[in-house]
Amino acid sequence: MGNYPSAKMLADQYQVSTKSIQRTIDFMKTQFNAPIIFDKRIKGYFYSDKKFRLNLLSLNESDLYTLALMQKALAQINNPFGKEIGSLYNKLYYLYNDRIGIHLRDIDDVISFRIRSSRNIDMKIFEDLKSSVKNYNSIDSDYLAGYSGKLSHRMLDPYQIINEKGEWYLVAYCHTDKDIKTFSINRFKKIQLTGSRFERKKDFNINNYFENSFGIFESDKIFTVKLYFDKDAARYVKEKIWHKSQKVKVNSDGSIILTMKVNSLIEIKFWVLSWGKGCKVLAPKKLKENLKEELVKALDNYGQT
Repeated sequence: MGNYPSAKMLADQYQVSTKSIQRTIDFMKTQFNAPIIFDKRIKGYFYSDKKFRLNLLSLNESDLYTLALMQKALAQINNPFGKEIGSLYNKLYYLYNDRIGIHLRDIDDVISFRIRSSRNIDMKIFEDLKSSVKNYNSIDSDYLAGYSGKLSHRMLDPYQIINEKGEWYLVAYCHTDKDIKTFSINRFKKIQLTGSRFERKKDFNINNYFENSFGIFESDKIFTVKLYFDKDAARYVKEKIWHKSQKVKVNSDGSIILTMKVNSLIEIKFWVLSWGKGCKVLAPKKLKENLKEELVKALDNYGQT
């Protein structure tokens, strides 16, 4: 307002001590970068920048750098939120560009990302799914099953959208199967919002739903998986936590035995295959049989001609 209030004037107006006013002014200057100056001649405070407005959201260079880093990382995958994140960054940068000099290009010489490619998704379908999850709106859908390759019609109550290793999935209650299922969003060929609201199961929790999953697959059955890794593979296996239930036993020769409790053998099977001769399945028997069958069929591809 340009009336150069003193600490005493402000203290009287807000019925606090002058020390409280001084602490508040110091806080505004340090946390919000408010250009507050004390005029010794008038003995009151004023803004040196008349265009300054107090933003309730206070960001520093590190905050904008983190946001720029996030945008760069997400740009490497099929990211439906790229436009929104870019718009948010530009708005914040505009508010703070007089004090912070972070551009998206500034991180190019420091950090790079190499993220594997992800499947293409229909943005219209993705936006409709976001709306249905947000508004508890049931959908009619045509879904192409990955294993059978068959197109099916399903009525779904969408619970949550998740990203697993760069791929987008929908967790929803399926009226056909009478159960909560996980669907790959890129396999939806058509969806239609029904306008009919649903009530999500009260005991549903996304963290509990995937509690024992090794990846995106889930089931009600729990398998105790025991794997042997030779000493060469063990060096790499020990460097990472593959599952929260894992236990590692180190043998005297440098090899290890990794034990996990998971609810699906599908992703474990392909993970074991990726280690080649460095990994051997000790349990369960079903996983060993699945691997034998897979390897025999694979060897057929390289039979003598």
